[in-house]
Amino acid sequence: MQIWLQVSIVKTLTTLKALKNKTMAFKIHMMYKGKQAIKALTNKDHLSLKKRGFSHTKPKPKTKPKY
Repeated sequence: MQIWLQVSIVKTLTTLKALKNKTMAFKIHMMYKGKQAIKALTNKDHLSLKKRGFSHTKPKPKTKPKY
């Protein structure tokens, strides 16, 4: 295979990977911080909540010990 064809193929694959990552659909999901739970409707909301300390992990309820 000629070098120019190999370079062209690599550029095309790189471009396709970038487009795939850019166009991946954002899924609405919940984010948690302590007792607060907020729904991230957009990627912008998600990043804002992340900066404020929210995460994807739902807190486990504290159970009282049985005596």
